[in-house]
Amino acid sequence: SGSVWTLMDLHGARAGSELAALTQLLIRIEDLSHVLAWAEEGQLAAVELPRLKLILVPQDGKLAVKDSGGWAVKAIADYSATEAEALEALLCGLQQALVLENGSGELRVLLPNHDVSRPTAKGDPFTTRLVFNRSSFGWQETMDSPYYLYPVHATETYIQSTSLAASLYLALLRLMTRNYEAAFTELESCWTDMPLLAEEQWVLNQFAGTLEDGHPDAHAVRCKLALCTAFVADLVLPYELHSEVDGYLSKRHHVARALWLSEAEELQLLRLCKASTKRVKARLEFLGAQARGQRSVVLRADPAQHGGQPWSRLCCQSSQALNCATRVTRLQFRHPSLAEGQASAEWP
Repeated sequence: SGSVWTLMDLHGARAGSELAALTQLLIRIEDLSHVLAWAEEGQLAAVELPRLKLILVPQDGKLAVKDSGGWAVKAIADYSATEAEALEALLCGLQQALVLENGSGELRVLLPNHDVSRPTAKGDPFTTRLVFNRSSFGWQETMDSPYYLYPVHATETYIQSTSLAASLYLALLRLMTRNYEAAFTELESCWTDMPLLAEEQWVLNQFAGTLEDGHPDAHAVRCKLALCTAFVADLVLPYELHSEVDGYLSKRHHVARALWLSEAEELQLLRLCKASTKRVKARLEFLGAQARGQRSVVLRADPAQHGGQPWSRLCCQSSQALNCATRVTRLQFRHPSLAEGQASAEWP
């Protein structure tokens, strides 16, 4: 047509301007270094996102997704008070999501599926801030589509997944943002016995980034994931299952009631473990005996530890000698784990 398009400087947008608002919207899903905003005669003409394979064009005062069949980005100003509150709860933890709307008022959530990690933050042990690697070569090579689309239910109380990979990725983000109950619930739609596709395996491997989270509910979520994929042949989980089961059993009374596994699920998990711990063995013996209808079972456990030789000598004293004692002035012992020649531990 002979028209001239000019590349706009998003980084230098003046605070409070429409261009600045556009910039804040776009950095939710892409780095500015990979955003091309074009202007024609001073007006926004198109926004290209090459890595996400998206083109946004102005249409009736909105940013429409080109070749999408009428879907456009829903601006915050278009939300009613009730709708804004519902969507805020719905998208909690989804830091890089956009809401799309079509002419019928239906909603979808556009969520890029980048590599994700949750870095340790000094002074904030329960951080939920996520970092997305938008230049990941593995992501670009594996993913057929660089984003997932989740239809929003008409009640705006939950979003629906359209594939196993999309469900796994949503559960991953919920887990990383410590929304454990939502992650556990999302995994209910991840049951499969089919070999995983490369995209699904890639998302599954991302769960290795949650292993630093030792919260009781986090163990429950990872155990649930193992159950959902229990019948997939030759599947290698990105974590040691027996360690997760042991963590779940040791913290079970601190796990939220909604995330408890049934005894049948526990028994299935225990039988899936390729290695074991003493706690895992004891639980397996107990649940196995119960399933076989046995009325009793002998569990082998470590002997109780005590304070060493001083405690043993103290137990040998008569009650008369103990009653004559006034106070302990000094108690010294060497812990069995201390090496020969190492200084003894003291407790005054």
